[in-house]
Amino acid sequence: MFEKVKLKTYLLAVFSAIIVLGGILTAVSVFGMGEIESNTNKLLDNIIAADTAIKDCRIHVNVAARDLREMMLAEDRASEENLKSESNASRAAAREKITRFKSTHGERDGLAAEYEAAFNQWVDIANRAVSEIEKGNKEQAKQIILNECSPVLSSLSSIAQRVDAATNLARSESEKASLQEITIFRWLCIFTFLIVLVGSLFLAVVTTRKITGIVNKVEEAVIGLSKGDLKSTIDYQADNEFGSLVERMNFSFKELLKYVETIDYVMGEYAKGNFACVTDVEFLGNFKNIKISVRDFRSKICDVISELHAASEQV
Repeated sequence: MFEKVKLKTYLLAVFSAIIVLGGILTAVSVFGMGEIESNTNKLLDNIIAADTAIKDCRIHVNVAARDLREMMLAEDRASEENLKSESNASRAAAREKITRFKSTHGERDGLAAEYEAAFNQWVDIANRAVSEIEKGNKEQAKQIILNECSPVLSSLSSIAQRVDAATNLARSESEKASLQEITIFRWLCIFTFLIVLVGSLFLAVVTTRKITGIVNKVEEAVIGLSKGDLKSTIDYQADNEFGSLVERMNFSFKELLKYVETIDYVMGEYAKGNFACVTDVEFLGNFKNIKISVRDFRSKICDVISELHAASEQV
């Protein structure tokens, strides 16, 4: 793949792959944290909230029942009215907690409806007792409280205990599920991290090996050139920037060797006295000056030889 694509494209692909792997790790972590947060919110907003609501409701019901009993024992009208007001406030608070319990716990098991029905029954009985107290029939109110209110309160307490058992079970299951999810996502994050790490290291090692391998070949050829080895070549072919670079360098090596061999041949012929020797090799760039200098050198030598030949003939 490295030899068949451009270096820019390859590097972009490698970095994109690393980014994608990192994105996968991030996505897994974020998803896991979202699931854990969802379960935690469910535990807080539903189970614990329902448990708190029913416990607060029991407290308000007990306070209202206590105020009702004390109202029966009150000796003046003002105390009765004060206790009645406090009892009504406790009932209202209890009813609010029941509404809260219904919204958080739900009605899937019927406990919320059963508790609300028992509470309404107790409120009706308590209202009858209050009515008798206000009429002055405290003995009748006492009988209502003892014979009717107390059993209903016991029923409310029994239902509340069942609610406690249900909420405790739901809390335990939710906590267990949360711990299981935490464990699963922890290992999933570790596994994903290892995949990302291995994948990133693999891409980094492969890319580094490819690039350093080419650089080493170029370095060996340049070192050979610096030592006078004009036949140095780089054995590498690719359709990327490195392939173009190697192709250009090999062409430069061949051209330089061609120039040196041409100069060596021409100067050798001149040394043999063959000043008629010329070359049709095209010298490029700054090498043109060398060809011009050789040509000028040949011209000067030819002129000197001609002068010497003319002088020798005169002599």
